[in-house]
Amino acid sequence: MTVSSWVSEAAAEKLRQQAWDEYMATYQAEQGEFTEEELARPISVAYVSGKQQAS
Repeated sequence: MTVSSWVSEAAAEKLRQQAWDEYMATYQAEQGEFTEEELARPISVAYVSGKQQAS
């Protein structure tokens, strides 16, 4: 991977993360903050989904 490719990918990932953070902040401002239960649930679902996809 070239340095240029690496920098480009890093910049794109940073922009995706910023967009996600802004979306989540807006969502929580409108809907209320997430509970501990809600925060724990997606992690386990994503993990299981990822494992199922890999099979």
